[in-house]
Amino acid sequence: MMATGNHAVFSHEVSPSMNSSPFPMQEWLAIYLQHVGGVAGTVHLRQGDGLALAAALNIPPQVVEVVRWVPRGKGMSGRALQIGEVVTNCSLIDEDSKGAQPVGDGVAGHAAVALPIKDSSGSVLAVLGVAFDEECEIGEVEIAQLLAAASSLPLAPRVAV
Repeated sequence: MMATGNHAVFSHEVSPSMNSSPFPMQEWLAIYLQHVGGVAGTVHLRQGDGLALAAALNIPPQVVEVVRWVPRGKGMSGRALQIGEVVTNCSLIDEDSKGAQPVGDGVAGHAAVALPIKDSSGSVLAVLGVAFDEECEIGEVEIAQLLAAASSLPLAPRVAV
């Protein structure tokens, strides 16, 4: 995604064949971020009533430690899990941002989005977090494009316990 004015625009397709690496989630995230123009990102997988960090790129070590486990409702990813909807933040360093508290702790980027990835029944399986290099409006069209690009996220099949 590249910012044009205050809107984001996409340019390429994300390759669905990402399982050759021993770290497919990390590799997938790197390719996804490059595709959408993100400068940093995370993938959290649903575990019980929270989210476990599965991949992170360009996230400072102190932030990785804090977001290794995210309870429902905490931060952008936890909020996306809680409400099952996309959470946006026009600035990671601006106190007046909407959607979540600013995180500013060395995370590169300004605008950010937490995208809940759902199964066919609507249950949240994962939350994909993306930070962008500049402040920009992340509207419905951009969110739809981000979610479409995220459809190749390599998730293991879920087995009922």
